[in-house]
Parts: sequence; C-alpha cells; structure tokens
Amino acid sequence: MPHIIMRRIFLMLGATWLLLRLGLLGYIAPKQAGLKRRAYLWGDWFFSYRRHTIWQNLAQKLWRLGPAFVKLGQLLASHPDIIGTDLSQRLACLYEGLPPLTPRQFRQLARMCKNLPHRIYLTPQALASGSMAVVYRAHDKAGQDLVVKYLRPGTRAAGRVNIEAMRWGYQCAKTCFPALAHLRLEGVFDELNWLIKRESDLRIEAENNQRYSDTANQKNLKIPKIIWQASNENILTMTHLTGTHLTETGDSQLAQRLADLFFTDFFISGFFHADPHPGNMRVDNAGRIILFDFGIMGTLDAPSRRQILKVFTAIHSGNATALMHLHRQGGVLPKNLAPKDEAKLIKALKNALNEKTLKKRLNAVLNILETYNLHLTPTWPLVHKTLFTLLGILADIAPNSDPLEYFATAMHRHLGTLSPLLPLLLELDDQADATLIKLVQNLDTQHQGAA
Repeated sequence: MPHIIMRRIFLMLGATWLLLRLGLLGYIAPKQAGLKRRAYLWGDWFFSYRRHTIWQNLAQKLWRLGPAFVKLGQLLASHPDIIGTDLSQRLACLYEGLPPLTPRQFRQLARMCKNLPHRIYLTPQALASGSMAVVYRAHDKAGQDLVVKYLRPGTRAAGRVNIEAMRWGYQCAKTCFPALAHLRLEGVFDELNWLIKRESDLRIEAENNQRYSDTANQKNLKIPKIIWQASNENILTMTHLTGTHLTETGDSQLAQRLADLFFTDFFISGFFHADPHPGNMRVDNAGRIILFDFGIMGTLDAPSRRQILKVFTAIHSGNATALMHLHRQGGVLPKNLAPKDEAKLIKALKNALNEKTLKKRLNAVLNILETYNLHLTPTWPLVHKTLFTLLGILADIAPNSDPLEYFATAMHRHLGTLSPLLPLLLELDDQADATLIKLVQNLDTQHQGAA
C-alpha cells in the first residue's frame, strides 16, 4: 500500500511539472491582477526553459505517465481544430505508434498463443501499439490471416494509479485555482476509471464485437470476426481486415457516411462505439468503414435518446431558449436564476451558437460558464466524449465544413419530412416529449422502410 501511495504522489508531481513546463501559469496569469499576476508571469518564465522541446516530445511524456494520460492525449489529438494541426500530428502516435512489447514479453505471448485451443502463430512485427494493448499479425494451421490483440502486462494496476493521481491533482488544483471547480471533473474521473476497467478485459471487447455485429447496419460497415477458441481475458484473436486511414482516402462522402453511421447507432440501436479515434477506424477499397476495438461501448435508452435529440435540435436550430430549458430540466442551470441574468445568458448562448468553428463555440461556452458561475456536469459523459472525438475527426476529414452539419443531414435523412417540425415541437414542451419519444422508438421502422 505505501508504494502505491508513493506512485500516486510521483505521478501527480510529474503531471504538475509537465503542465508548468507547458505554460499553465502563463495561461492563468492574464486572469489575475496585481502581485499575483506578476508572480504567475515570473513563474511561467522560470519554467519556460526549452519549452519547445517539451511540446515536441509531449506524446512521449504522456506515455511515460501512463495509460490514462495517453487516453487524454488521444482525445486532444482528434481535435486539430482546437490544438492546431502540428500538435495534433505529433500526438497522433498515441493511437497506435507507441513502443511494442519487449522481446521477452513477445516470446511469452508467442508461447501462450501456441498453447491456445485454436493454435496461433505470431509474426514478430507489431501492427499497432496502443496504451492498453499491442496488436500482432498472425495465422493458424489453416493459413487464415489473423491478428492477435494482447493486453500489456500491468495495464490494470497502472490505470488505477493514474486515475487516483488525477483525482488528487484535481483536488489540489481546485484549491489553488478555484475557477477549475466549474468543470466538476469528478464524474469524468469515475467514467475514465470505468473505461480503463472495461478495456482491461478483452473478453468484454469480444462480446461487444459480437453484439454490435448482430445489431449494426452492415451496408457501409465492416467488423472483424472473433476467433473465440483463441481468445481469453488477455488475448483477443480476430480476422485481419485492412484499409486506408480516414484522412488518406480522398473520399468526399466519407464524413457524411461516418456521421450517418453514428447517428444510427445513437438514435436507432442505442448501442454505439464509444472510442472512435482514428486508430480504431479504416476505410476499405469499397468505401466501407472498418471499426476496430470494441472495448468501450455505450448504451442509450429511449428517454436518453429523446433528450439528446432535443438538445441537438435546439443547438442546430439556434434555439437558445429551448436549450436553456432543457439544461434546467437536467439540473445544470440554477432554478433561482434572475430573469435579467437569464436574458443575458440566452443572448450569450445565441452568440455562442452562431460561431462558425467548433473551437470558437467551445471557447464561447466556457466563457459563459465562467461569467455566470455555472457548472458543467455532463449528463452522459460517455456520449459527450464520443461526440467530442467524432466531431474532431469529421473536422479533420473535411476541414472546410461544419461537422455538426453532417449530423443535421443524417437527422433529416432518418426523420424525413418530420425533421423540420422538431424546433416547433421543442416549443410545445409536454407534447414534444411524447412526440419525440414516439419518433425515437419508431426510427428503426422508418429507416428500414426507407431502405
């Protein structure tokens, strides 16, 4: 136990040191006044020595901190519209370009594969090396082309220590910088802890893969087939599927197909891939999307699908009043907000929704939260994470387009002539609830009829 506490302390100190070297104090200084501002600026100067090299080697720094920090880096890498193309490209190695197994670890894995009920023979060259697992090409006695995914030794323990270190660091940071309390990251850490646990058992991924294969529309989609007799908690064997990276296809319709796929999963099946970073997706020669890594999946019941659809409709139609009402229902907005402040907040939300880029919208929303002392508590953190990642990928595939418009097109396609009425239904609150529940429950029937 003492050694675990020491590891948490060292991790927290290491993460804090990295943030200071990256310029945290310089970011906070403009919001301070007087001596405190000068102290922060002096501190930022003190930590700025060779800062450019820290930014260049950020991916390696996050890798050394542990799997939870790599997950954070992957999320950032999927948003070049927020962090910039250069940094996004440097962090892209976190998807599948991390160090593979050591020679000793590989020999142990090769022996384990030969002792499985369905004997597997590995190829030494790793196909992909992620934070949680490493993937190797393989074959069986029949010559079937396969891949083997192997959970890195010690990943579960490292993930738990990472999460606890993040919790401690956040509590300390809130004491020093009270403005961070607006984010309420405690729920995010709980969600991240759950995600690490799910990804640490490859049997869960195999079951999710099978379930998704049974429910997904296979028209524009390909999914690896599980070899059950060569899979267990630490080893997952699948058929080998090859394809092109999303950004290298030159396919002008790819972004729309991707949005259609996830819109269907969110609002029709309610079972969606919750880790859609570029390392988990490819496109085959026929233009079909290939999905990998089903370790993290999300589910949405009908009421949740209805509520998310209402929020999206309010955002897309620019209905700030309806958006306020929906968030008040969710307990995000204070019930005792003065009418004068509510009018100002609605005006600020309208301005935020009119921003052209995702980066500007996010900055506008964060400024609103800080100005009105509001707390951001995601009702569906896994949905928010998935959408945040997916919108970044859509912006990367089609840089000159608004990623939200692809979802709007998918909504119109699935709801047909009823979709223009959704903003009106939002105004009729009680009736809108009943109508949208019916719409969401009947989406599958409508979709099949249209096909």
